[in-house]
Amino acid sequence: MHIRLSFKKKLLVVLAVTVAAFTGLAVVSYRTTSAMAEATARTDRYADVADAIMEAQIAALSAGSEAHLVAAGTADALLEKLRDVRQEHLERLETAARAIDHGQIRDGVAAVRAAFSAYTDALAKTVAKRSELGFGTDDGLRADLGAAWDSLSEGLSETSYEKGLYALTDRQRAFFQRPSPEAAAAVRETLGQLRRMVEMLAELFEGGEERLALVDRYGAAFDAVAEVGLEAVALDAVAEEAFQKMKTAGQQVEDVIETELTALRKAGEARAARSQITVVAGSVAVAAVLVALLAWIGVGTTRRLNRTAALLKDLAQGDGDLTQRLPVEYVDCSQALDCGQGDCPCYGEKRACWSEVGSMQPDKDKITCPSVLSGKITDCATCQVFQASQADEFDQMANWFNVFVDKIRVMVGQVKDSAAELASSAEQ
Repeated sequence: MHIRLSFKKKLLVVLAVTVAAFTGLAVVSYRTTSAMAEATARTDRYADVADAIMEAQIAALSAGSEAHLVAAGTADALLEKLRDVRQEHLERLETAARAIDHGQIRDGVAAVRAAFSAYTDALAKTVAKRSELGFGTDDGLRADLGAAWDSLSEGLSETSYEKGLYALTDRQRAFFQRPSPEAAAAVRETLGQLRRMVEMLAELFEGGEERLALVDRYGAAFDAVAEVGLEAVALDAVAEEAFQKMKTAGQQVEDVIETELTALRKAGEARAARSQITVVAGSVAVAAVLVALLAWIGVGTTRRLNRTAALLKDLAQGDGDLTQRLPVEYVDCSQALDCGQGDCPCYGEKRACWSEVGSMQPDKDKITCPSVLSGKITDCATCQVFQASQADEFDQMANWFNVFVDKIRVMVGQVKDSAAELASSAEQ
């Protein structure tokens, strides 16, 4: 179907196509930007989780170093610091995990939190045990052991006990250098040998009961030291195990995060590539459509202008053929108005009824349109038939030009008739 639009409507079509195309491109760009913003936000949340885990591990290492270097007078401050560090990083890990909707990462962070909590608890207990044990020979249980040793070595000053005391000193030193159940058992075994020696020599030396009491006092003091010392060693092992669990859980979370970040990066690259292709293809399509529309407008406009110019040139340079008309797609007025005038020359045909039988007919005697004669239509320019034949500005120009030529043709005819009458009168 041939569609004819006015120049204004054609421009509106071009504008609508342009707006729709750029709106589509804007929607694609917006979706791409939104997806990239969401990916960036997810990346930031993943990075926050990784940072929280790394900070917790660093804090654990720092607290462990301080716990092993704790000295008299600093234990209470260190215990308070451990409580603060524990609370701070547990909350930090929980906050970071709450922002993540990835179940595996959340479970991993929960494992890190549990291990970190166990680690700091073990460190705090270790510090408390070492504080109870004493940080020197004059502090805590070590002071009691030192006093018992001094009494024992003074009470067993005879030469017969030197070898036993020397062996006990050696076993005690080995225990403190590397506390273990075996080292404690070695001290107790040596102390038992020394006690049996005291019992054997009780008959030779006076005060045997007092010497046995000194041995038993030292044994009780050592048992207390050994018990606390071994508990501290066991807590060190618990802390080390908890730290290893924290490292393992943290590494697992980091592996999952790395996998997720890789997937996000690949998805972002693919999305950016698709968006780029869409924008380029859309831009090319828009350009092609605009070129086609402009060509449609330009070619149609140029063709009709050339046809009008050719007709005007023919009228100007030719023999003045006033029967020529600019082409117009006329409407069957009898069908449009349902006039029923079968004797009208325009009845059942698509012709310029307005200039042949209507108000624009220069010869008033030839006006036969019933609507004009009845006064229903005073000017055919307002008639629906005339309006329907003007699809665009060129039709308007062609119609009015044809009307103008009709009037000129009639005037020329009247001039010829007048001239012929004058010539006839002159001859007579």
